[in-house]
Amino acid sequence: LRDLVAAVAFPGATPRRRPSQAPPASEERKPVKIFIDGVFDLTHFGHMNAFRQARAIGDILVVGVNGDASVEESKGLRPVLTDAERQAAVAGCRFVDEVLPATPYVMTEAYIEELVRDHGVDYFVHGDDPCVVDGHDVYEAAKKAGRFCTIPRTEGISTTDIVGRLLLLTKDHHDISIVAGSGAAEDGMRAEVSATITGVFASQQSQFLVTSQLMQAFSAALPGPSALSPGARAVYIDGAWDMFH
Repeated sequence: LRDLVAAVAFPGATPRRRPSQAPPASEERKPVKIFIDGVFDLTHFGHMNAFRQARAIGDILVVGVNGDASVEESKGLRPVLTDAERQAAVAGCRFVDEVLPATPYVMTEAYIEELVRDHGVDYFVHGDDPCVVDGHDVYEAAKKAGRFCTIPRTEGISTTDIVGRLLLLTKDHHDISIVAGSGAAEDGMRAEVSATITGVFASQQSQFLVTSQLMQAFSAALPGPSALSPGARAVYIDGAWDMFH
């Protein structure tokens, strides 16, 4: 499984064998079902990359979208988007096979057993960043059950970062460094924020390196020219797609 996760995170690496590959004829194998959960508020490409990596580990990806009440209890505030809005955004991703609504933010042993028993989940996946609530690892029960693995987190993007850009009220948040006091001539909110931040960029530099291999990994499930029937129409649409929803 470790070799597989490395190959998914770094396209071009070759694992010894992927769970999604057909087993030898002498084996009988059921589809490998992967579970990943999260708040997925203000959905961004980091979430999509996590879904891609998790889906590639097995055959079926089940995504749990943490419920408003559970998030508020654990983090002290509700997400920006509602349960229904976040569920719809996740369901729209082609890497996702099934969405479980209003899942708990903290994975209890009882809930893990329920997912294994009632939904046939084989492995629980999360990014390699720590997820701790009240001093306890959220995925401790899954780790004890031997059903947990991590995938590399997409650096340089997060919902917290996106909200921070909105609060700064700048037009050049992709480019300049904020210096203490530089917003004194601006409106009160920008001046207050600028006075508390020294020498940092309003927007982190993304570490999401778009390579030809990564583009191929994302587009692998899209129909190619051979899948189009004669006379089929290719449709182009464009837009800013900011704060994608």
